[in-house]
Amino acid sequence: MSAFVDYKAGTRPSVDTLAYSPNVLVIAILLCAFAVFATAYLFIDDYIEVSESKGKKTILQRIGLFFRDYKSEVKKIVWPGMSDVVKNTIIVLAMCLILGAFIWLLDWGLANLVKLVLKIKTK
Repeated sequence: MSAFVDYKAGTRPSVDTLAYSPNVLVIAILLCAFAVFATAYLFIDDYIEVSESKGKKTILQRIGLFFRDYKSEVKKIVWPGMSDVVKNTIIVLAMCLILGAFIWLLDWGLANLVKLVLKIKTK
């Protein structure tokens, strides 16, 4: 197989593609096997730790506890009322307009200053 092969317009290098597909398949199988064995190792290691210690919870129990705690924390959130949202939106829009006007005036003034300086230098 040559790395520098000229293909005619409109044809596809199907032979080269088929030559690399077993390698890709082997790599994909190895990655999947690694993921399966790594997950199995974590669960077995956790089971051994839980059986040797008193009061420690398994991974699945800790995940369940996390979601129960998460749910109780979400219930504690105080959401703003409609009047607060409207008031804050108006404040943000007003500040955007004020800042935009300030930047526009600053740009306009500096542009006129540059024009003035360039007119003086050319005379």
